[in-house]
Amino acid sequence: MKTPIVLNSFIKKILLFSLIFLVGCSSTTFIYNRIDFLLPWYLESYVDLNQEQRQKLNELLEPFFEWHREEELPKYVKIIEDFESILDEKIELASIEAITHEVEQSWFRLEDNMIAWVIPMTRELSNEQITEFLQTMQTKTAQNENKYLSRNLQTYQNDNYKRIRKNLRRFIGVIGKLLLKILR
Repeated sequence: MKTPIVLNSFIKKILLFSLIFLVGCSSTTFIYNRIDFLLPWYLESYVDLNQEQRQKLNELLEPFFEWHREEELPKYVKIIEDFESILDEKIELASIEAITHEVEQSWFRLEDNMIAWVIPMTRELSNEQITEFLQTMQTKTAQNENKYLSRNLQTYQNDNYKRIRKNLRRFIGVIGKLLLKILR
């Protein structure tokens, strides 16, 4: 008799979860709009923070997220528009280089602004938390070494191709599909 209740509850949870994902225009939008929750959650997979540290992290992240939305997102739109415009003409190496440069600059700005909240956060960590963080990093590094360093050149190239295809589909959509046609 309890199984139908559990099943109904499970179905309701699945439907609610599905609805939440459908509300976002895309998975990228969904994740970006919840990054203020997801980033601290992700960071805690490396080190356990106490309540005070979580609060401090949230305070440090607020201006970072504000900066990113107000200053960086418009620059991303410009990069995508520039990319779209070169698809309408003969693609020149200089155009690809210019866009690549802009993407790199965006990455460097992101790194610089991340440091602005990471450094103060690290000052709040105890010796035990730092040890925990370093052990987690060593474990993840060893896992990645086992996963990636054993590949031969062909496997490496195939993995990169699949990763690029997946990222293009996910983040660029139609533009990515056009680029894939060009690259073939």
